[in-house]
Amino acid sequence: MKHRAFILSALVATSGVIGCALVPPSAPQAPDIAVQVAPKLVGTVAFPEAREVAATTTEITQRATIALLDTANQTVAATVTDAAGAFTLDVSGAFTPTPGSYYTLEAIKTLKSATSAGTAVRMRTLLHWSGTAWNSCSGAVTLAISPATTAVALIRATQNSVTFAETMGVVTGSTITSANPTLSAHGANVRELVRDLLWRDLDPVARIALANGTYAPLPERTIVASANMGTGTFDGTVSLLDGSVQLKGSLPRPRAESEATASVTGINSTAILASDGVHLYSKPWDASSANPRTWTRIGSGYGGTTFGTNYLSYGPTMDTTEGGTFFGGFIFQIQAGIGNNGKLWRMNVVNGATDSVTVSPPMLNRSTGLQDRGHYLATDGTYFYNGAYSINNGGFNGYTLRVYDPSTRALLRQIYLDGANTPLANTSYYSDSIFVDGVYMYAFEWMDGGIARLRRYRLADGQLEVETTVPNAYPSDGPLGGTFDWVNNKFFFGTHLSTILHRTAGRTFPTSGTWISTPMDMGNGAPVFKRLNFNAVAVNGQTVRLQIRSAGSEVGLAGAVWYGPTGTGDSYAVSAASINPIHNGDRWVQVRATLAPAIQNATTGLATTPRLYGVNLEAIR
Repeated sequence: MKHRAFILSALVATSGVIGCALVPPSAPQAPDIAVQVAPKLVGTVAFPEAREVAATTTEITQRATIALLDTANQTVAATVTDAAGAFTLDVSGAFTPTPGSYYTLEAIKTLKSATSAGTAVRMRTLLHWSGTAWNSCSGAVTLAISPATTAVALIRATQNSVTFAETMGVVTGSTITSANPTLSAHGANVRELVRDLLWRDLDPVARIALANGTYAPLPERTIVASANMGTGTFDGTVSLLDGSVQLKGSLPRPRAESEATASVTGINSTAILASDGVHLYSKPWDASSANPRTWTRIGSGYGGTTFGTNYLSYGPTMDTTEGGTFFGGFIFQIQAGIGNNGKLWRMNVVNGATDSVTVSPPMLNRSTGLQDRGHYLATDGTYFYNGAYSINNGGFNGYTLRVYDPSTRALLRQIYLDGANTPLANTSYYSDSIFVDGVYMYAFEWMDGGIARLRRYRLADGQLEVETTVPNAYPSDGPLGGTFDWVNNKFFFGTHLSTILHRTAGRTFPTSGTWISTPMDMGNGAPVFKRLNFNAVAVNGQTVRLQIRSAGSEVGLAGAVWYGPTGTGDSYAVSAASINPIHNGDRWVQVRATLAPAIQNATTGLATTPRLYGVNLEAIR
């Protein structure tokens, strides 16, 4: 048995926890005035010596409360024991007992063990004031509060067939002897229920109930408080559409958050872009005679180049296209024309030599999601990506993405990005380009009203995370297509009917961030906290750490201390961990999560973020 049970044994002892001498009232203060002076109840809480030594101050409060309750169950007098367990309850103040009335004397202990909720366990006896002397369940000589007297008090409270008078003097030690058939039939059973509940750190006064003629303990009720991940205090973190929290990273929003903007001379469009980390390669969409069919080499601002400088056309004249990218020293361009589905032009950027290669199976038509002449072609420096803004020709119902091996051009994976479990499920819109950074796919959707819409999907599970808008001043400055520069961790955007280029930050996250939940109400009654549950995706050095703070009131949370499972210096790193018992008994709780990224490239700031979702706390009452 745990130490907390040793402490409770003092309450369960058959001789009674509290032995009180019945002190008769004092004499009248004047011979001609009959004044009833309320007597004092003097006694001691007697813990067995060995078990008292075994107790610790973290398991039980040092002082017990002694309370006298009237017939309305209101406290009319109270005191506390001293460190040795002695007490004197003086009821001669503002309260005067009424002759012939019955009262309840209650002993209350507040426990601090890992399962006790930091709440009170109680035992009782019943008192009668005759006007000159006290009587009790254990007689008129010595007051005793014990499991037996508690049983008598509970039976009287739930059985009209038992009068108060029939409860007086019926307890001797642990034995209940009564001519009342109800007390006689139920007394021993209820006494053992009181014992059992006390040994389990549960309050018998609150837990024992009568149902269908039988006394039994009420079942423990499990409480689960779930955090709303979409609300709270976010510091370097953000709530995603799927209900998770992660670090708040940069989003590629040209015009709105451009790091640099340039206008390229000598060409009329920068619609299609590819990057090798030093140069950008650009080509228009259409076949107008004003637009060259060759790729134009443009400075990216890195590798000694000047951002936006035209380093002249490069390579042979090629057909029009809507998709192209760079990989492994080559520019790959989707071939136009019927019968060319699955074929790419491959141009060596060193000498301009060009040949034809095949992608198998063929790519997807962007408007249907079916195999047809492909439109999109992107890379993250590791894979090729081709996609569509439709799933199985279902209209604007999500994105289909194919992932290819650039070396063999073989299909590795097909992903459906339908936005499931978000408010934007099964939606998409007309998109002129997609671009990928190794963790996310971005869809740049053309909208009316001077804006474009940017969506970000996770490649790991296809989940839609974020949707944002970008100002679009088409045709003068309407960002249309984008590409990811994995060497420098930058995004570049081109425009259809102008020569403007935009550069934005790549995927970066703060070095840490926190999220604090809104206050959670565990409900009336004192909860015993059990487990902290959560789901976290934290790999390759990412970390998610949680702490809890609690208080008896919502306003008290602001000044409460954050705790991990054993103290203020640690945190919860795994789900289903036992909650620190310091919180037991507190109605209001908050959770704080600290997230840290994994740095992939310290020079460029390229990083990945952990995610947190499904936070809840379990407790019992």
